[in-house]
Amino acid sequence: MARNKSDKRNVILREKKRSNGGCSLYLDMYNPDEDNNHKHSYKFLRLYVEPERGSVEKRAEIRKRNREIRNLAEAARQKLEDDLNCGRLGIVNVNKSKKLLLVDWLRAFAEKKAKLGQSKSNAITINNVILHIEKFGAGKKYLLDVDKAFCQKFLLYLASAKTIGNDNPKWCEHHEKPMAKSTAQLYYNTFVTALNEAVRDNYLSINPATKLSKEDKKPIRAEKETRGFLEREEVLKLVATPCKNDMVKSAFLFACFCGLRVSDVCSLVWGNIESREDRLFIVKQMVKTKHSVTIPLSDTALKWMPTRGDAKDSDLVFDLPNYFSINYILQQWGKAAGVEKKVSFHLARHTFATSLLTKGADIYTTSKLLGHQNLRTTQIYADVVDSKKKSAVDLLNNYYYE
Repeated sequence: MARNKSDKRNVILREKKRSNGGCSLYLDMYNPDEDNNHKHSYKFLRLYVEPERGSVEKRAEIRKRNREIRNLAEAARQKLEDDLNCGRLGIVNVNKSKKLLLVDWLRAFAEKKAKLGQSKSNAITINNVILHIEKFGAGKKYLLDVDKAFCQKFLLYLASAKTIGNDNPKWCEHHEKPMAKSTAQLYYNTFVTALNEAVRDNYLSINPATKLSKEDKKPIRAEKETRGFLEREEVLKLVATPCKNDMVKSAFLFACFCGLRVSDVCSLVWGNIESREDRLFIVKQMVKTKHSVTIPLSDTALKWMPTRGDAKDSDLVFDLPNYFSINYILQQWGKAAGVEKKVSFHLARHTFATSLLTKGADIYTTSKLLGHQNLRTTQIYADVVDSKKKSAVDLLNNYYYE
């Protein structure tokens, strides 16, 4: 029987008519060959649906039994589908796999994800994985030759790798440095996800990365993420301290009170500033995620925003130097102010989030202001606030007994 092109399942439950008017249930398995033609194999389940005959009561009883039989058949179909997808049946497109390079599969994987609407940042991550695989010396490695040993070696490579140009934003001047564990973990997890997709598409029988133990993955395991932030006193120190570049100072303090990333501050134009009901808002598509945010501006934030004058909608709000220069200026300014933390726009964004939650803003509203798509990301800041509360309460320990 021809397969419906819109049906992407590998296993279809079918019926074969019997002479008594009932039918026999069987499974029709599809296995694509090199040209993506589907070859059939069949499995009869020895489950039979009876014709509904006899009295009303008899037909009702047969109908109930047939329903149970169909449910059993569907469970068998689903089990076989899962086994096929997980590679436990060993059905693999060897002809295609043996000719396919690992990096070519990753490129195809990126294209597939892009068609499904995944963000540009996801495509950049996959591209960075490809660059690191090539730097690792596996640019000519065939997908079918990827095994547990290769996965282990690639993981160890990532654990000690240095950043390459694309690991940093494209507008950033690149300076090679050790890769953060969180970045190494992101790249390895992306690599594993691509191998899972290869299993689902029958290029591999099993994902060899699943054979690695937790201990094997320890070299790239990041510590529980915490977010640094500026205390109120530290912000006041920075406000009171002159900066080499006044525009950088204003942009940083503006970010402390609106939460924008450095990429969004650098690309903020006057057209992104809208007036609604006697209040100014930032309405902007974020550079990193491509999601739009609407942020009402507080009086404190507006204090650090330049005056517009006769600027056009397309003119930048902050005329800033390149990213490397911004970082250098911020770090020198922080040292001059006596702030021991590394002053950066990341720190400004974290300060905004932590300040909101400390002042009683709910996590959902804070998440929307930051442009987070997942509350778990915002929860990191909430954990910081909880830690601050615990530390504050601990100040009372032995207070009456000193």
